[in-house]
Amino acid sequence: MNTLHRLVLAAAVCGTMPALAGVISIQPATFNPGVGQTFSLDVTVNGAADWYAYQFDIGFNSAVLSANSVSEGAFLSGAGSTSFFEGFIDNTGGTISFVVDSLIGPISGASGDGTLASISFTSIGAGVSPVGAFNVTVLDSFGEGIAVDTAGGTVTVSAGEAVPEPSSAFFLLGGSLALLALRRASRHP
Repeated sequence: MNTLHRLVLAAAVCGTMPALAGVISIQPATFNPGVGQTFSLDVTVNGAADWYAYQFDIGFNSAVLSANSVSEGAFLSGAGSTSFFEGFIDNTGGTISFVVDSLIGPISGASGDGTLASISFTSIGAGVSPVGAFNVTVLDSFGEGIAVDTAGGTVTVSAGEAVPEPSSAFFLLGGSLALLALRRASRHP
């Protein structure tokens, strides 16, 4: 039996794995805000083929970031009418659960690259927060699962620029000049 026959037989007996059709990533992949800054990160897809619906969760470090809102990206809505659910934000646990988007009606799925969702965060503490998608499910227009890969991002929040303290020589000079001005003013009425 030649190699081609063995591969065909193995595929028939074991079933087939869905082909990898897209990479979900967080963009920008790295971001460096200061404490108290509000900003958005996009959940994007590259290399999608016939995406009809998707669901994912987002994880982040709740000591560093606080999620404010999730809004629908243009990827699926560019292919037709959609039904979007922004999920459940849990800022204590550092998750956004059950972000869902689906096309409506008997149409082909979306293909190519685009933004699935935008997430607004506020940085609440200095430190590093990985941000990534997990529990990802993607369906094509026939209701079949599509295998995808994920790539997370990293947000590094700085405590801010330290305000330099004036040196003691500056205070001594300033105080001396003030005393000199007062002494001079008291001699010349």
